[in-house]
Formats: sequence, C-alpha cells, structure tokens
Amino acid sequence: MSYMSAHDLRIHFDLGTRKTIESLEITWLSGTVDKLTNVPINQVITVKEGVGIVSGNFPRIPS
Repeated sequence: MSYMSAHDLRIHFDLGTRKTIESLEITWLSGTVDKLTNVPINQVITVKEGVGIVSGNFPRIPS
C-alpha cells in the first residue's frame, strides 16, 4: 500500500473584478508584519518574512 502526501504553502486570493492589489499585509507567526504594495496579480509570488517579495521561477497562471 502506498500513500501520497502534499503540503502546499500557496494561498489563493479571489480578487473578483479587481485589476490590482493596492496593499497586502502579512502577519507572520513570529509577530513580524510585512506590508506589500502594488502586488502583481495573476501569478504566483514568493514572500520571505522580513524581506517581502523575492524572486521565484513560477509559471504564469492562466486568466
């Protein structure tokens, strides 16, 4: 018998008809708060605690 497990750390936000994300606030378990502005939409981003958006090679999400 085999088991398959996954732990996906991605979070999906439904923006409705919005075309932009003016600001996004992340409160980490440590208590650190990251405030991001002008966050790109329709793509996967990586956010590092205390740093903000960091580079990642992710495919574009189809609209």
